[in-house]
Amino acid sequence: SGKGSEDRGELTNAQIAARLEYGSEDGRQPPRPAVAPTFDQKRGELTAMATKLVGGILDGKLTVERALGIMGAKFAAEIKKKITTGPQIPPPNAPSTARRKQKLTRKGATMGIRTWIDTGRVLASLTWAVIIERK
Repeated sequence: SGKGSEDRGELTNAQIAARLEYGSEDGRQPPRPAVAPTFDQKRGELTAMATKLVGGILDGKLTVERALGIMGAKFAAEIKKKITTGPQIPPPNAPSTARRKQKLTRKGATMGIRTWIDTGRVLASLTWAVIIERK
């Protein structure tokens, strides 16, 4: 159809993100990992933050839920930053995808020429949730 998977609406945002991170089973879309490399690059910073947050929990200044929410917000923001700034997440878009995105950009879309970003729907959906099961 000439449209990106985000435009077709056939896949959920989570399915599209997984396909971007790991590639498609048929090999037509190569892996463009953003989540795992961001974690690896920010591991020290996230560990230091976690240490401070645990201290806040032990001091009674934070709940576990709040501390995990802060960590989730930080990690989600770092993933979005990796996708939207700095070097593109390799490999580059296929020439046909780049041409399609270039046309969209001329029509007023923003950042659509970057890998991981087509309509921006998946990027906007990157978030976190704190789920604690109590027994």
